[in-house]
Amino acid sequence: MMKKVFLYLYPIKEYTSMFLFHDDNLYNEWNVKRPLPILNECIQKRYRDNGYQVVFALYPDKEIFGVIPKQEDKIIYTDILFSENSAVDENGKTKKDFIPKYPNEQLLIKQLGDIEEYSPNKYKEYMLNKAAKYGEKFAEKQFNGMYSSLVYGFDEESKKRK
Repeated sequence: MMKKVFLYLYPIKEYTSMFLFHDDNLYNEWNVKRPLPILNECIQKRYRDNGYQVVFALYPDKEIFGVIPKQEDKIIYTDILFSENSAVDENGKTKKDFIPKYPNEQLLIKQLGDIEEYSPNKYKEYMLNKAAKYGEKFAEKQFNGMYSSLVYGFDEESKKRK
């Protein structure tokens, strides 16, 4: 049986700190919960507690930030440095004529081990079956309205072919 995996891409300071107020005192002053403990609790309850292996993908020149890996979690690495993918240099300035380099997806997938790769068609079938109790027409309409986007692997051409 294939294992279930939750892959968290790039939990690094440059991205994760976007969740945080610039002044830590504001959480108490405004009576707002700090987001990182909530994020860690969500990962625990939604994924670890439901049998998922949690995997964090990092750039080799960056450290994990904001999430607390457990002993059973796995950390995998991209084949590029953060600076090769970021349009901002280490001084916070925008790089002129920057063309980003992207990580090799197959390398990341290979590091995950024995997993079933995502299939948009299997996802659609799963979501339609899940909503079938409300009728086929409703299920199709709901799927098209909520899930048939690029995020889930569907582009305009693939939607027309189906």
